[in-house]
Amino acid sequence: MNIFLKVTAVSILLIFPRVLAALAAQTADPPYGSTEHNLNVRPVYYYVNTTERDGLKHTDHTLNLRARYGISYHIRSSLIFRGRAAMRLSTDQDKLRFVLDYHTGASGTYPAGTVTVDEFMLRWQINPELKLTTGRFQGRFPLQGFIAKGVDRYYASNLSISHTDGIWVEWDMNDRWRLHLIGSHNSPSGSSHAARSPLRFDELPAARFTGFANLQIFTPVLP
Repeated sequence: MNIFLKVTAVSILLIFPRVLAALAAQTADPPYGSTEHNLNVRPVYYYVNTTERDGLKHTDHTLNLRARYGISYHIRSSLIFRGRAAMRLSTDQDKLRFVLDYHTGASGTYPAGTVTVDEFMLRWQINPELKLTTGRFQGRFPLQGFIAKGVDRYYASNLSISHTDGIWVEWDMNDRWRLHLIGSHNSPSGSSHAARSPLRFDELPAARFTGFANLQIFTPVLP
């Protein structure tokens, strides 16, 4: 019997907590013109020791890092601009490059050695029940029990960097129901999040626009 033994000796995931440093005083309703800064760093060290059936041993270890720095500017109490730069580094990368693409590839993330902008948006609280976001944002909606084939919307898992280019409407229909509507624009080369074959966006211009709807239910908290 051919036996292939692969032993993962060490797999360490260190997550630095989000570091929030605000220049303006932190209040429930930030004043006009206030700016907030946000930095989060996630390093991952990966070590694998493999023993072949003939006794040969192989060792592979990689140090990876994802860093993101964002700025939020309160234009008005109901209108916020947010921009964020994201970077992936690895000891296995070839070079470091800055890109502004409209798609991330079939894997749903930018490769290591990439610096990009994963948020560049305006968020407008039209009224207490209605919120509008437009630009490049994170519209994350993972679905339990679904394999990530573009059916769900899964962003920023592990070391990944991805985004949505479009418009997002959030409507609190009542105390228990919230409706999310997202319209996205996709590049002919692919989606900005994980979208694998047979999903394609290169045949017709109309196929590059996709829609997503989610009805969120809030369960009451029992005393």
